[in-house]
Amino acid sequence: MQNLGTDSRIDTVMATLMLFLVVTLAPLGCGDDASDDTTVGTARVGDPCARNADCTEGLLCKGGDLRCVRLCTLGTDECGEGIVCEPANDAEVGFCPLPPA
Repeated sequence: MQNLGTDSRIDTVMATLMLFLVVTLAPLGCGDDASDDTTVGTARVGDPCARNADCTEGLLCKGGDLRCVRLCTLGTDECGEGIVCEPANDAEVGFCPLPPA
């Protein structure tokens, strides 16, 4: 049996966690994605959205705020220096908070 390197394990865990986050956040009031439209949206980080498909690739429509947010891994600096990745549904991944209005 081949022993996977640490980087491969981290990549596998990250991919699994990202999938978990997308699946768990999708039903949080982001609207109905059941349309036949498969185009990627144009809304950027902080822009209003009604469903995930409204946001540009790599973003998610956050329920409650109905704003596009970027996914991140808890405990990392992916959101920028001094900006804490906020957890979503007790997962190990979350979203970058939007700046105050």
